[in-house]
Amino acid sequence: MTSALHHHEPGAQELDVFACSLDGVNQIEASAGTGKTWNICALYVRLLLEKNLNADQILVVTFTKAATAELHERVRGRLAELHRAIEMDDDGGDPFIRRLFETTLAPERGIEREAASKLVRRALRTFDQAAIHTIHAFCQRALQEAPFAAAMPFAFEMEADDAALRFEMAADFWREQIEPVAHAHPAFAAWLVARRAGPASLDEQLARRLKKPLAQLRWGNTGADAGADPQAGFDAACELWRAEREAIFRLLEEAQDRLSKTTHKPDHVSAAIAAWTEYFAQGDCHAPPPRAALKLTASALKKATKVKFEPPEHVFFEHAEALAAAVIAAEAAQRARWLALMQTWLDYAPAELVARKRTRRVVSFDDLLSNLYRALAAHPWLADALRARYPAALIDEFQDTDPLQFAIFSRIFAPAGPLFLVGDPKQAIYSFRAADLHTYLAARASASARYTLAVNQRSTAPIVEACNRLFEANPQAFVLDGLDYQPVRAGERRRAPFADLQAGAGDFRIWTLPQGDAALTKRDAQRDASEA
Repeated sequence: MTSALHHHEPGAQELDVFACSLDGVNQIEASAGTGKTWNICALYVRLLLEKNLNADQILVVTFTKAATAELHERVRGRLAELHRAIEMDDDGGDPFIRRLFETTLAPERGIEREAASKLVRRALRTFDQAAIHTIHAFCQRALQEAPFAAAMPFAFEMEADDAALRFEMAADFWREQIEPVAHAHPAFAAWLVARRAGPASLDEQLARRLKKPLAQLRWGNTGADAGADPQAGFDAACELWRAEREAIFRLLEEAQDRLSKTTHKPDHVSAAIAAWTEYFAQGDCHAPPPRAALKLTASALKKATKVKFEPPEHVFFEHAEALAAAVIAAEAAQRARWLALMQTWLDYAPAELVARKRTRRVVSFDDLLSNLYRALAAHPWLADALRARYPAALIDEFQDTDPLQFAIFSRIFAPAGPLFLVGDPKQAIYSFRAADLHTYLAARASASARYTLAVNQRSTAPIVEACNRLFEANPQAFVLDGLDYQPVRAGERRRAPFADLQAGAGDFRIWTLPQGDAALTKRDAQRDASEA
Protein backbone atom coordinates (compact mmCIF):
# COMPACT_ATOMS: atom_id res chain seq x y z
CA MET A 1 0.00 0.00 0.00
CA THR A 2 1.52 3.35 -0.96
CA SER A 3 1.30 6.12 1.60
CA ALA A 4 -0.55 9.29 0.71
CA LEU A 5 1.80 11.36 2.88
CA HIS A 6 3.95 14.19 1.50
CA HIS A 7 7.67 13.44 1.59
CA HIS A 8 9.53 16.22 3.34
CA GLU A 9 11.06 16.55 6.78
CA PRO A 10 10.40 19.88 8.48
CA GLY A 11 12.36 20.80 11.57
CA ALA A 12 10.83 20.12 14.99
CA GLN A 13 9.54 22.93 17.19
CA GLU A 14 8.36 22.98 20.77
CA LEU A 15 4.63 22.26 20.94
CA ASP A 16 2.22 24.91 22.12
CA VAL A 17 -0.79 22.64 22.24
CA PHE A 18 -3.26 25.53 22.47
CA ALA A 19 -1.88 27.33 19.39
CA CYS A 20 -0.78 24.61 16.93
CA SER A 21 -2.68 23.93 13.71
CA LEU A 22 -5.44 21.30 13.81
CA ASP A 23 -4.88 20.14 10.25
CA GLY A 24 -2.44 17.90 8.40
CA VAL A 25 -0.28 15.11 9.79
CA ASN A 26 1.45 16.17 13.00
CA GLN A 27 4.19 14.19 14.72
CA ILE A 28 4.74 14.94 18.43
CA GLU A 29 7.89 13.55 20.06
CA ALA A 30 7.32 13.06 23.79
CA SER A 31 10.04 11.90 26.17
CA ALA A 32 9.15 10.30 29.50
CA GLY A 33 7.38 12.64 31.92
CA THR A 34 6.75 15.45 29.42
CA GLY A 35 2.97 15.53 29.79
CA LYS A 36 1.95 13.40 26.83
CA THR A 37 -1.54 12.56 28.15
CA TRP A 38 -2.07 16.19 29.28
CA ASN A 39 -1.39 17.36 25.72
CA ILE A 40 -3.58 14.64 24.16
CA CYS A 41 -6.44 15.85 26.36
CA ALA A 42 -5.85 19.43 25.20
CA LEU A 43 -5.88 18.40 21.53
CA TYR A 44 -9.06 16.40 22.12
CA VAL A 45 -10.84 19.36 23.72
CA ARG A 46 -9.70 21.73 20.94
CA LEU A 47 -10.89 19.33 18.23
CA LEU A 48 -14.24 19.04 19.99
CA LEU A 49 -14.71 22.80 20.24
CA GLU A 50 -12.97 24.15 17.14
CA LYS A 51 -14.05 21.42 14.68
CA ASN A 52 -17.53 21.04 16.23
CA LEU A 53 -17.07 17.29 16.65
CA ASN A 54 -18.77 14.84 18.96
CA ALA A 55 -17.09 12.34 21.27
CA ASP A 56 -17.67 9.43 18.87
CA GLN A 57 -16.04 11.32 15.95
CA ILE A 58 -12.55 11.88 17.43
CA LEU A 59 -10.62 8.64 17.11
CA VAL A 60 -8.05 8.06 19.87
CA VAL A 61 -5.95 4.92 19.51
CA THR A 62 -3.49 3.43 21.98
CA PHE A 63 -2.04 -0.03 22.42
CA THR A 64 -3.33 -1.56 25.66
CA LYS A 65 -6.70 -1.79 27.38
CA ALA A 66 -5.22 -0.21 30.51
CA ALA A 67 -3.95 2.80 28.56
CA THR A 68 -7.31 3.09 26.82
CA ALA A 69 -9.15 3.12 30.14
CA GLU A 70 -6.77 5.76 31.55
CA LEU A 71 -7.18 8.02 28.51
CA HIS A 72 -10.94 7.60 28.67
CA GLU A 73 -11.06 8.79 32.28
CA ARG A 74 -8.54 11.60 31.79
CA VAL A 75 -10.43 13.06 28.82
CA ARG A 76 -13.80 12.72 30.58
CA GLY A 77 -12.30 14.42 33.64
CA ARG A 78 -11.02 17.32 31.57
CA LEU A 79 -14.42 17.79 29.93
CA ALA A 80 -16.16 17.80 33.33
CA GLU A 81 -13.69 20.39 34.67
CA LEU A 82 -14.14 22.52 31.56
CA HIS A 83 -17.93 22.39 31.82
CA ARG A 84 -17.80 23.54 35.44
CA ALA A 85 -15.35 26.34 34.58
CA ILE A 86 -17.49 27.63 31.68
CA GLU A 87 -20.67 27.56 33.75
CA MET A 88 -19.00 29.44 36.64
CA ASP A 89 -16.80 31.60 34.39
CA ASP A 90 -13.85 30.70 36.63
CA ASP A 91 -10.74 28.75 35.67
CA GLY A 92 -10.22 27.71 39.32
CA GLY A 93 -6.47 28.28 39.00
CA ASP A 94 -6.12 25.32 36.63
CA PRO A 95 -3.46 26.16 33.99
CA PHE A 96 -5.20 23.87 31.47
CA ILE A 97 -8.52 25.74 31.74
CA ARG A 98 -6.82 29.13 31.92
CA ARG A 99 -4.96 28.55 28.64
CA LEU A 100 -8.19 27.38 26.96
CA PHE A 101 -9.93 30.57 28.07
CA GLU A 102 -6.98 32.62 26.70
CA THR A 103 -6.94 30.85 23.33
CA THR A 104 -9.75 28.67 21.99
CA LEU A 105 -12.46 30.33 24.12
CA ALA A 106 -11.12 33.88 23.85
CA PRO A 107 -13.85 36.29 22.59
CA GLU A 108 -11.95 37.11 19.41
CA ARG A 109 -11.81 33.42 18.40
CA GLY A 110 -15.56 33.42 17.73
CA ILE A 111 -16.61 30.46 19.93
CA GLU A 112 -19.18 31.75 22.39
CA ARG A 113 -19.12 30.37 25.91
CA GLU A 114 -22.74 29.22 25.69
CA ALA A 115 -22.08 27.30 22.45
CA ALA A 116 -18.93 25.79 23.98
CA SER A 117 -20.91 24.71 27.03
CA LYS A 118 -23.44 22.93 24.79
CA LEU A 119 -20.67 21.11 22.92
CA VAL A 120 -19.04 19.96 26.15
CA ARG A 121 -22.40 18.88 27.64
CA ARG A 122 -23.16 16.91 24.47
CA ALA A 123 -19.78 15.19 24.64
CA LEU A 124 -20.22 14.29 28.32
CA ARG A 125 -23.73 13.00 27.71
CA THR A 126 -22.53 10.69 24.91
CA PHE A 127 -19.07 9.90 26.27
CA ASP A 128 -19.83 6.21 26.69
CA GLN A 129 -19.69 6.10 22.88
CA ALA A 130 -16.33 7.93 22.76
CA ALA A 131 -14.04 6.48 20.07
CA ILE A 132 -11.10 5.78 22.41
CA HIS A 133 -9.92 2.31 21.42
CA THR A 134 -7.05 -0.10 21.24
CA ILE A 135 -5.75 -0.63 17.72
CA HIS A 136 -7.53 -4.00 17.52
CA ALA A 137 -10.84 -2.60 18.75
CA PHE A 138 -10.69 0.17 16.16
CA CYS A 139 -10.02 -2.33 13.36
CA GLN A 140 -12.88 -4.52 14.52
CA ARG A 141 -15.32 -1.59 14.49
CA ALA A 142 -14.07 -0.44 11.08
CA LEU A 143 -14.55 -3.94 9.63
CA GLN A 144 -18.03 -4.28 11.11
CA GLU A 145 -19.08 -1.26 9.07
CA ALA A 146 -17.95 -2.94 5.84
CA PRO A 147 -18.16 -6.73 6.25
CA PHE A 148 -18.44 -7.39 2.51
CA ALA A 149 -15.34 -5.33 1.71
CA ALA A 150 -13.47 -7.15 4.47
CA ALA A 151 -14.57 -10.58 3.16
CA MET A 152 -15.31 -11.63 6.73
CA PRO A 153 -17.98 -14.12 7.77
CA PHE A 154 -21.04 -12.54 9.41
CA ALA A 155 -20.80 -15.01 12.28
CA PHE A 156 -17.36 -15.82 13.64
CA GLU A 157 -15.62 -16.63 16.90
CA MET A 158 -13.16 -13.99 18.14
CA GLU A 159 -9.94 -15.40 19.58
CA ALA A 160 -7.29 -13.32 21.29
CA ASP A 161 -4.59 -15.67 20.05
CA ASP A 162 -4.36 -18.22 17.25
CA ALA A 163 -1.50 -20.15 18.90
CA ALA A 164 -3.40 -23.45 19.09
CA LEU A 165 -4.26 -23.41 15.38
CA ARG A 166 -0.72 -22.39 14.43
CA PHE A 167 0.74 -25.29 16.43
CA GLU A 168 -1.71 -27.72 14.85
CA MET A 169 -0.46 -26.61 11.41
CA ALA A 170 3.17 -26.86 12.53
CA ALA A 171 2.62 -30.42 13.80
CA ASP A 172 1.01 -31.41 10.49
CA PHE A 173 3.87 -29.91 8.47
CA TRP A 174 6.47 -31.59 10.70
CA ARG A 175 4.84 -34.98 10.22
CA GLU A 176 4.27 -34.64 6.48
CA GLN A 177 7.37 -32.72 5.34
CA ILE A 178 10.19 -32.90 7.88
CA GLU A 179 9.94 -36.41 9.30
CA PRO A 180 10.38 -38.04 5.83
CA VAL A 181 13.55 -35.96 5.26
CA ALA A 182 14.89 -36.88 8.69
CA HIS A 183 14.13 -40.57 8.05
CA ALA A 184 16.08 -40.43 4.77
CA HIS A 185 19.02 -38.57 6.35
CA PRO A 186 19.95 -39.92 9.82
CA ALA A 187 22.58 -37.23 10.27
CA PHE A 188 19.91 -34.57 9.83
CA ALA A 189 17.67 -36.38 12.32
CA ALA A 190 20.52 -36.33 14.85
CA TRP A 191 21.07 -32.63 14.12
CA LEU A 192 17.39 -31.87 14.81
CA VAL A 193 17.45 -33.83 18.08
CA ALA A 194 20.64 -32.08 19.24
CA ARG A 195 18.97 -28.70 18.70
CA ARG A 196 15.66 -29.76 20.20
CA ALA A 197 13.92 -28.75 16.98
CA GLY A 198 10.26 -29.67 16.63
CA PRO A 199 6.86 -28.28 15.67
CA ALA A 200 7.35 -25.54 18.27
CA SER A 201 10.35 -24.29 16.26
CA LEU A 202 8.16 -23.91 13.18
CA ASP A 203 5.45 -22.19 15.20
CA GLU A 204 7.96 -19.71 16.63
CA GLN A 205 9.19 -18.71 13.17
CA LEU A 206 5.65 -18.38 11.83
CA ALA A 207 4.68 -16.15 14.76
CA ARG A 208 7.65 -13.90 13.96
CA ARG A 209 6.66 -13.79 10.29
CA LEU A 210 3.06 -12.88 11.07
CA LYS A 211 4.15 -9.99 13.32
CA LYS A 212 5.70 -8.28 10.28
CA PRO A 213 3.43 -9.23 7.38
CA LEU A 214 4.72 -6.49 5.06
CA ALA A 215 8.38 -7.49 5.47
CA GLN A 216 10.13 -9.21 2.57
CA LEU A 217 11.86 -12.49 3.32
CA ARG A 218 15.38 -12.83 1.92
CA TRP A 219 16.96 -16.27 1.77
CA GLY A 220 20.62 -17.14 1.35
CA ASN A 221 21.85 -20.33 -0.27
CA THR A 222 19.54 -23.13 0.89
CA GLY A 223 20.98 -25.80 -1.37
CA ALA A 224 24.32 -26.63 0.28
CA ASP A 225 25.73 -30.08 -0.39
CA ALA A 226 25.36 -32.43 2.55
CA GLY A 227 29.01 -33.45 2.15
CA ALA A 228 30.66 -36.61 3.40
CA ASP A 229 29.38 -38.44 6.44
CA PRO A 230 31.68 -37.42 9.33
CA GLN A 231 31.30 -40.87 10.97
CA ALA A 232 34.33 -42.43 9.24
CA GLY A 233 36.64 -39.57 10.17
CA PHE A 234 35.30 -39.60 13.72
CA ASP A 235 35.91 -43.36 14.13
CA ALA A 236 39.46 -43.13 12.78
CA ALA A 237 40.35 -40.18 15.03
CA CYS A 238 38.74 -41.85 18.06
CA GLU A 239 40.70 -45.09 17.53
CA LEU A 240 43.95 -43.17 17.09
CA TRP A 241 43.31 -41.08 20.21
CA ARG A 242 42.70 -44.10 22.42
CA ALA A 243 45.88 -45.78 21.18
CA GLU A 244 48.14 -42.69 21.23
CA ARG A 245 46.79 -40.40 23.93
CA GLU A 246 49.65 -40.90 26.36
CA ALA A 247 52.23 -40.52 23.59
CA ILE A 248 50.52 -37.30 22.45
CA PHE A 249 50.56 -35.96 26.01
CA ARG A 250 54.30 -36.68 26.40
CA LEU A 251 55.01 -35.11 23.00
CA LEU A 252 53.26 -31.91 24.07
CA GLU A 253 55.04 -31.89 27.43
CA GLU A 254 58.39 -32.05 25.64
CA ALA A 255 57.31 -29.21 23.33
CA GLN A 256 56.26 -26.82 26.12
CA ASP A 257 59.29 -24.55 25.73
CA ARG A 258 58.46 -24.08 22.03
CA LEU A 259 54.78 -23.19 22.59
CA SER A 260 53.13 -19.87 23.42
CA LYS A 261 52.70 -19.28 27.13
CA THR A 262 49.55 -17.27 26.30
CA THR A 263 47.55 -19.94 24.49
CA HIS A 264 49.28 -23.28 25.16
CA LYS A 265 50.63 -23.30 28.68
CA PRO A 266 50.40 -26.67 30.55
CA ASP A 267 46.92 -25.95 31.93
CA HIS A 268 45.62 -25.29 28.42
CA VAL A 269 47.16 -28.47 27.07
CA SER A 270 45.73 -30.55 29.94
CA ALA A 271 42.29 -29.05 29.33
CA ALA A 272 42.55 -29.91 25.62
CA ILE A 273 43.53 -33.52 26.40
CA ALA A 274 40.55 -33.83 28.76
CA ALA A 275 38.22 -32.22 26.19
CA TRP A 276 39.16 -34.71 23.44
CA THR A 277 38.80 -37.64 25.85
CA GLU A 278 35.31 -36.47 26.85
CA TYR A 279 34.37 -35.75 23.24
CA PHE A 280 35.23 -39.24 22.02
CA ALA A 281 33.56 -40.81 25.08
CA GLN A 282 30.25 -39.23 24.04
CA GLY A 283 30.48 -40.91 20.63
CA ASP A 284 28.50 -38.27 18.70
CA CYS A 285 30.17 -37.76 15.33
CA HIS A 286 27.81 -34.88 14.51
CA ALA A 287 28.70 -32.80 17.55
CA PRO A 288 31.47 -30.20 17.06
CA PRO A 289 34.63 -30.69 19.15
CA PRO A 290 34.72 -28.42 22.25
CA ARG A 291 36.56 -25.12 21.89
CA ALA A 292 39.26 -26.24 24.34
CA ALA A 293 39.96 -29.31 22.18
CA LEU A 294 40.71 -27.19 19.10
CA LYS A 295 44.08 -26.16 20.59
CA LEU A 296 45.38 -29.54 19.39
CA THR A 297 44.62 -29.11 15.69
CA ALA A 298 47.64 -28.88 13.39
CA SER A 299 46.92 -25.26 12.47
CA ALA A 300 46.47 -24.17 16.10
CA LEU A 301 49.77 -25.79 17.15
CA LYS A 302 51.60 -24.23 14.22
CA LYS A 303 50.26 -20.80 15.13
CA ALA A 304 51.24 -21.30 18.80
CA THR A 305 54.82 -22.38 18.05
CA LYS A 306 57.46 -19.74 18.65
CA VAL A 307 59.40 -18.29 15.74
CA LYS A 308 62.33 -20.39 14.43
CA PHE A 309 60.96 -23.59 16.01
CA GLU A 310 59.14 -26.49 14.41
CA PRO A 311 55.65 -27.29 15.69
CA PRO A 312 55.05 -30.65 17.40
CA GLU A 313 53.94 -33.24 14.87
CA HIS A 314 51.64 -36.23 15.26
CA VAL A 315 49.18 -37.75 12.82
CA PHE A 316 46.37 -37.14 15.33
CA PHE A 317 46.80 -33.36 14.97
CA GLU A 318 45.95 -33.68 11.25
CA HIS A 319 42.98 -35.91 12.11
CA ALA A 320 41.78 -33.31 14.61
CA GLU A 321 42.05 -30.60 11.93
CA ALA A 322 40.09 -32.67 9.42
CA LEU A 323 37.51 -33.72 12.01
CA ALA A 324 36.83 -30.13 13.05
CA ALA A 325 36.52 -29.07 9.39
CA ALA A 326 34.22 -32.01 8.56
CA VAL A 327 31.94 -31.23 11.48
CA ILE A 328 31.79 -27.56 10.45
CA ALA A 329 30.94 -28.54 6.86
CA ALA A 330 28.30 -31.01 8.03
CA GLU A 331 26.82 -28.36 10.32
CA ALA A 332 26.58 -25.92 7.40
CA ALA A 333 24.89 -28.57 5.26
CA GLN A 334 22.32 -29.45 7.95
CA ARG A 335 21.59 -25.76 8.56
CA ALA A 336 21.04 -25.29 4.82
CA ARG A 337 18.68 -28.28 4.75
CA TRP A 338 16.76 -26.83 7.70
CA LEU A 339 16.66 -23.39 6.07
CA ALA A 340 15.21 -24.86 2.86
CA LEU A 341 12.45 -26.56 4.87
CA MET A 342 11.82 -23.33 6.77
CA GLN A 343 11.48 -21.44 3.49
CA THR A 344 8.90 -23.97 2.31
CA TRP A 345 7.07 -23.65 5.63
CA LEU A 346 6.94 -19.84 5.62
CA ASP A 347 5.83 -19.77 1.98
CA TYR A 348 2.98 -22.16 2.77
CA ALA A 349 1.86 -21.43 6.31
CA PRO A 350 0.39 -17.87 6.23
CA ALA A 351 -2.11 -18.67 3.43
CA GLU A 352 -2.91 -22.05 4.98
CA LEU A 353 -3.61 -20.37 8.32
CA VAL A 354 -6.05 -17.98 6.64
CA ALA A 355 -7.80 -20.89 4.89
CA ARG A 356 -8.18 -22.92 8.10
CA LYS A 357 -9.53 -19.91 9.98
CA ARG A 358 -12.07 -19.21 7.25
CA THR A 359 -13.22 -22.84 7.31
CA ARG A 360 -13.65 -22.75 11.10
CA ARG A 361 -15.02 -19.18 11.20
CA VAL A 362 -12.32 -18.04 13.59
CA VAL A 363 -10.71 -14.57 13.67
CA SER A 364 -7.74 -13.55 15.84
CA PHE A 365 -6.88 -10.03 16.98
CA ASP A 366 -4.02 -9.73 14.49
CA ASP A 367 -6.37 -10.80 11.66
CA LEU A 368 -8.35 -7.64 12.29
CA LEU A 369 -5.38 -5.50 11.24
CA SER A 370 -4.46 -7.54 8.18
CA ASN A 371 -8.11 -7.77 7.05
CA LEU A 372 -8.59 -4.01 7.35
CA TYR A 373 -5.31 -3.38 5.51
CA ARG A 374 -6.41 -5.61 2.62
CA ALA A 375 -9.89 -4.09 2.54
CA LEU A 376 -8.48 -0.55 2.37
CA ALA A 377 -6.14 -1.55 -0.46
CA ALA A 378 -8.94 -3.21 -2.45
CA HIS A 379 -11.72 -0.64 -1.84
CA PRO A 380 -10.71 3.07 -1.93
CA TRP A 381 -14.21 4.11 -0.85
CA LEU A 382 -13.65 2.43 2.52
CA ALA A 383 -10.99 4.98 3.49
CA ASP A 384 -13.37 7.80 2.55
CA ALA A 385 -16.14 6.23 4.63
CA LEU A 386 -13.90 5.86 7.68
CA ARG A 387 -12.54 9.39 7.32
CA ALA A 388 -16.12 10.70 7.28
CA ARG A 389 -16.90 8.57 10.33
CA TYR A 390 -13.79 9.81 12.20
CA PRO A 391 -12.88 13.32 10.97
CA ALA A 392 -9.90 13.54 13.39
CA ALA A 393 -7.49 11.04 14.93
CA LEU A 394 -4.92 10.92 17.74
CA ILE A 395 -2.51 7.95 17.85
CA ASP A 396 -0.87 7.48 21.26
CA GLU A 397 2.33 5.43 21.84
CA PHE A 398 3.09 5.84 18.16
CA GLN A 399 6.60 4.43 18.61
CA ASP A 400 4.92 1.02 19.04
CA THR A 401 3.33 1.21 15.59
CA ASP A 402 4.44 -1.30 12.96
CA PRO A 403 4.35 -0.79 9.15
CA LEU A 404 0.94 -2.47 8.79
CA GLN A 405 -0.70 -0.22 11.38
CA PHE A 406 0.88 2.93 9.96
CA ALA A 407 -0.26 1.96 6.44
CA ILE A 408 -3.84 1.76 7.77
CA PHE A 409 -3.73 5.18 9.46
CA SER A 410 -1.99 6.92 6.58
CA ARG A 411 -4.45 5.51 4.03
CA ILE A 412 -7.42 6.82 6.04
CA PHE A 413 -6.17 10.15 7.42
CA ALA A 414 -3.26 11.46 5.31
CA PRO A 415 -2.52 13.97 3.99
CA ALA A 416 -5.40 16.25 5.04
CA GLY A 417 -5.72 15.09 8.64
CA PRO A 418 -6.05 16.18 11.29
CA LEU A 419 -3.88 13.27 12.43
CA PHE A 420 -1.63 13.51 15.48
CA LEU A 421 1.07 10.88 16.06
CA VAL A 422 2.36 11.01 19.64
CA GLY A 423 5.27 8.88 20.78
CA ASP A 424 8.83 8.47 22.04
CA PRO A 425 11.11 6.92 19.40
CA LYS A 426 13.75 6.08 22.03
CA GLN A 427 11.38 3.39 23.29
CA ALA A 428 11.03 1.84 19.82
CA ILE A 429 14.57 0.41 19.98
CA TYR A 430 13.23 -2.32 22.30
CA SER A 431 10.66 -3.47 19.69
CA PHE A 432 7.83 -3.77 22.21
CA ARG A 433 4.61 -5.00 20.53
CA ALA A 434 6.59 -5.47 17.26
CA ALA A 435 7.41 -1.75 17.19
CA ASP A 436 9.41 -0.68 14.15
CA LEU A 437 11.68 2.35 14.57
CA HIS A 438 12.00 2.78 10.82
CA THR A 439 8.21 3.14 10.59
CA TYR A 440 8.41 5.95 13.15
CA LEU A 441 11.22 7.69 11.27
CA ALA A 442 9.39 7.34 7.93
CA ALA A 443 6.26 8.85 9.46
CA ARG A 444 8.29 11.70 10.91
CA ALA A 445 9.87 12.43 7.54
CA SER A 446 6.41 12.51 5.96
CA ALA A 447 4.68 14.68 8.56
CA SER A 448 3.47 18.15 7.66
CA ALA A 449 4.50 19.42 11.12
CA ARG A 450 6.89 18.14 13.79
CA TYR A 451 6.78 19.05 17.46
CA THR A 452 8.56 18.13 20.68
CA LEU A 453 7.44 18.22 24.30
CA ALA A 454 10.33 19.85 26.10
CA VAL A 455 9.25 20.14 29.74
CA ASN A 456 9.65 17.16 32.09
CA GLN A 457 6.89 17.41 34.70
CA ARG A 458 7.86 14.23 36.56
CA SER A 459 11.51 14.50 37.60
CA THR A 460 13.49 16.93 39.74
CA ALA A 461 15.76 19.49 38.10
CA PRO A 462 19.01 17.67 39.08
CA ILE A 463 17.76 14.42 37.52
CA VAL A 464 16.70 16.21 34.32
CA GLU A 465 20.04 17.98 34.07
CA ALA A 466 21.94 14.72 34.68
CA CYS A 467 20.01 12.97 31.89
CA ASN A 468 20.64 15.86 29.52
CA ARG A 469 24.39 15.83 30.23
CA LEU A 470 24.63 12.05 29.90
CA PHE A 471 22.80 11.69 26.57
CA GLU A 472 24.05 14.92 24.98
CA ALA A 473 27.66 13.79 25.55
CA ASN A 474 27.36 11.39 22.60
CA PRO A 475 25.34 12.51 19.54
CA GLN A 476 25.13 8.82 18.51
CA ALA A 477 23.92 7.59 21.92
CA PHE A 478 21.00 5.78 20.27
CA VAL A 479 23.11 4.58 17.30
CA LEU A 480 20.66 5.07 14.42
CA ASP A 481 20.64 8.23 12.31
CA GLY A 482 17.56 10.29 13.07
CA LEU A 483 17.18 8.93 16.61
CA ASP A 484 18.50 11.93 18.50
CA TYR A 485 18.21 12.89 22.14
CA GLN A 486 15.99 15.95 22.60
CA PRO A 487 17.07 17.83 25.75
CA VAL A 488 14.27 18.72 28.17
CA ARG A 489 13.94 21.11 31.07
CA ALA A 490 12.35 20.60 34.45
CA GLY A 491 8.83 21.88 35.12
CA GLU A 492 8.13 24.71 37.53
CA ARG A 493 6.05 22.56 39.87
CA ARG A 494 7.89 21.90 43.13
CA ARG A 495 7.78 18.46 44.74
CA ALA A 496 9.19 17.14 48.00
CA PRO A 497 12.47 15.32 47.28
CA PHE A 498 12.49 11.53 47.29
CA ALA A 499 15.20 10.23 49.60
CA ASP A 500 16.52 6.67 49.60
CA LEU A 501 18.09 6.37 53.03
CA GLN A 502 19.69 3.04 52.11
CA ALA A 503 21.59 4.47 49.13
CA GLY A 504 24.82 6.39 48.98
CA ALA A 505 25.12 10.03 48.03
CA GLY A 506 23.72 11.34 44.76
CA ASP A 507 20.39 11.39 42.94
CA PHE A 508 21.70 9.76 39.80
CA ARG A 509 23.72 6.57 39.45
CA ILE A 510 25.10 4.86 36.35
CA TRP A 511 25.92 1.16 36.05
CA THR A 512 28.33 0.19 33.27
CA LEU A 513 28.26 -3.23 31.62
CA PRO A 514 31.49 -5.25 31.35
CA GLN A 515 33.23 -5.49 27.99
CA GLY A 516 35.20 -8.16 26.11
CA ASP A 517 35.12 -11.71 27.43
CA ALA A 518 33.23 -10.54 30.53
CA ALA A 519 30.37 -9.03 28.48
CA LEU A 520 26.91 -10.09 29.60
CA THR A 521 24.23 -11.79 27.54
CA LYS A 522 21.03 -9.78 27.02
CA ARG A 523 19.22 -11.97 29.58
CA ASP A 524 21.96 -11.52 32.20
CA ALA A 525 22.00 -7.77 31.60
CA GLN A 526 18.20 -7.59 32.07
CA ARG A 527 18.44 -9.57 35.31
CA ASP A 528 21.30 -7.44 36.69
CA ALA A 529 19.47 -4.24 35.77
CA SER A 530 16.33 -5.47 37.54
CA GLU A 531 18.30 -6.36 40.65
CA ALA A 532 20.05 -2.98 40.61
